[in-house]
Amino acid sequence: MDTSCLCFLLFLYIARKKHVEANWPAFGYATFYILTAYYIYKNRWFKTFLFSFVLSVWTIFTLFYPFYIDRIGLGKIYPPKIDPLHRLVGWEELGKKVTQIVKELETDKYFIFSHSYHIASELSFYVEGNPQTYCVVIQRRMNQFDLWPGLEQFEGKGYTGIYVSYWGLPEKVKRSFDRVKAHYKYDIIYRGWKYRTVHIYVLENFKKLNQDKVNRY
Repeated sequence: MDTSCLCFLLFLYIARKKHVEANWPAFGYATFYILTAYYIYKNRWFKTFLFSFVLSVWTIFTLFYPFYIDRIGLGKIYPPKIDPLHRLVGWEELGKKVTQIVKELETDKYFIFSHSYHIASELSFYVEGNPQTYCVVIQRRMNQFDLWPGLEQFEGKGYTGIYVSYWGLPEKVKRSFDRVKAHYKYDIIYRGWKYRTVHIYVLENFKKLNQDKVNRY
């Protein structure tokens, strides 16, 4: 077993024990099969080619369509909690939920924001009309949203804010509006497992939000 294979197995073990972001293993999805083909050719394992080919097809199918494992009762072998695809689901449905809330406002004086750049980015893509979203600075590092105009353009103009968060409504955000008009909860379900709950707040009459200073990058 050469060094490259040992490195791969080491990182595979670490990834199994740690929290893995969805894009981290992406480099391996294609290169793993190239590496397999190389070893087959180098060692002239042609008799095992058919087995390797079937194994490769099965691995790809499992990575991108793991639902069949649950259907045959083997979900514990590859549970949704360690399935990196679980971070990619739910955004389209969440966008539809926020779109519905926006339409019920019956006003153009609103803005959508979060203190998570991930949530703000996904909503700008999945909410109908692809609106400009905003990411406020509350205990986070700098991101691309800090390079664009922020909430100061809406101060004292009677705007409604739609705040989307995993962790509830920060007190300083609550104080920057007159009142909380509505609070919705949206559960992200993946392979029968509730991945997390997203909180959506409708806040009336934006005044001013004293954001934290960006002190890390």
